[in-house]
Amino acid sequence: MAKLEGVLLKQDDFTLSIPQWEFSDHKISAVWGQSGSGKTTLLWLMAGLYEAPGYKLIVGGEDLAQQKPDKRKTGFVFQDYALFPHMTAWENIIFPAEAQKISKGLWGADGEKLIQRLDLKSILQKKAAVLSGGEAQRVSLARALLLRPKLMLLDEPFSALDENNKSSARELIRHLNEEFKIPFILVTHDVRDVRALAERILVLENGQTRAQGPTESVLKSLAL
Repeated sequence: MAKLEGVLLKQDDFTLSIPQWEFSDHKISAVWGQSGSGKTTLLWLMAGLYEAPGYKLIVGGEDLAQQKPDKRKTGFVFQDYALFPHMTAWENIIFPAEAQKISKGLWGADGEKLIQRLDLKSILQKKAAVLSGGEAQRVSLARALLLRPKLMLLDEPFSALDENNKSSARELIRHLNEEFKIPFILVTHDVRDVRALAERILVLENGQTRAQGPTESVLKSLAL
C-alpha cells in the first residue's frame, strides 16, 4: 500500500487535515466529497504545488514529499485539462519533456505508443483550442503519462464530458491504470465514478476525513 501521513495545510479560513490515508499502490483510489471539501487542494499538495510542513507521501517505498515538484514524477490531469490553446495537441503532449530538456531519445518510443493507445494520430496537428472535450482529455492523459510518472493524479477528469462519453472515458482510465500499474488518484464529486473505478476511497468533508477504506464498505457505511 501507498500512504499519505500527517497532512495539515492551512489556507486563509480553510484547513485540510488528514492524519493518515492508505491507498492502492497500483490501482485506482478515489477522493470523494462535495464542492469545497478539500479534494483539489489535496491533489495539488500531492503534486507539490502546495506546501505543508512535515507530511509524508510514500509511493513505492519512497517519500515523494521530500522531493521538489519537478522531481516527484507525478502526472496531473487538471479539471479543465490546462492545455495551451495556441499549441497543437502534439506540442502540448511533449511540452513537459521539452521544458525539462529531456531528449526525445528517452521518451520518443513511449510517445508513439501513447499516440496509438489514445487514438491521437488524426488530431496531433490540431490547435488545442478547437479540440472536443474527449480529445482534450486524451491529450492531457498523454501529456501526463509521457514521462512515466510514479503517481497519476486526476482532478474531475470526466466533468467536461457529456453523459454519452463518460462511460468510455471511465473505461479508458481503467485500462490505462491496468497498463501502467501505478497509483491513480481520482478526485470526483460523482459517486458513479467511484463505484465504476475505485478500489479504495477517501471521503472528505470540510477538509476533514469523514471515512476511508475499501470503496464498497465505505459507501455502504455512508448509505450511498
